[in-house]
Amino acid sequence: MNFGYILQNELTLPQALSENALMVHTSEEERLAEFAKRLGEALEFAKINKYGSGILLARLTGKTGKAGNKWVNGESFPRKGNMEMIADRLGVRVEWLEYGVGPMKTDGNVEIDATHRTRRRAPVISDIQAGQWADCNDPLPLGMGDSWEDVPDNTSPNAFWLRVTGDSMTSLAGTSVPNGSLILVNPDTSADSGRLVVAKLTDSEQVTFKKLVIDGGRKYLKPLNPAYPVIEITANCRIVGVVTDAKQKL
Repeated sequence: MNFGYILQNELTLPQALSENALMVHTSEEERLAEFAKRLGEALEFAKINKYGSGILLARLTGKTGKAGNKWVNGESFPRKGNMEMIADRLGVRVEWLEYGVGPMKTDGNVEIDATHRTRRRAPVISDIQAGQWADCNDPLPLGMGDSWEDVPDNTSPNAFWLRVTGDSMTSLAGTSVPNGSLILVNPDTSADSGRLVVAKLTDSEQVTFKKLVIDGGRKYLKPLNPAYPVIEITANCRIVGVVTDAKQKL
């Protein structure tokens, strides 16, 4: 037997280990790249700009911004619980997001184990004055927040919570939204007459929370507290979203 030939054409043990490690590393890189691609598709599906989404995912899961950016850039995988929270927030199936298995969205032909269903949540992005126009500056873009609160399953992915300051929406009878309440604002819901809305002046960052009244083709913002004046909507005012839920939160 020609041992010289074998030595020249077979890998030594250290070489073999090195080659095997390289193959495993490449496979992991491919898995990460495929996951990042699916995550990007899920963000687009949820109408969330990929720019800054790492911070959004980090706030959602309680992790650091660095961790969130690594997920978006395909440098690491979220842990199981975090993967489920992300999938639920983006409205996609966790099996698809994590492994690429099955359809992206849940449909009537897909069964979900209720024990693994995670809660839908939306960010609390700022405070809002319920009185006259007031500044409502927030450094975080839509879809991000310093804290998160549960929302109904059918809530738009663009919805967000605001905390009410003031008593102009406090009423002694009927609907009342007292000082300190959290209101869920849905930008994708039609602003019909009689709905509670958040409105913004187009030439500034001033916003207000009121009841929308449409009468004879004219639009008004009406407080629930009669001690406050009614505001007529002009060309420099737009409806940010409709309030679809409210709750007290200390």
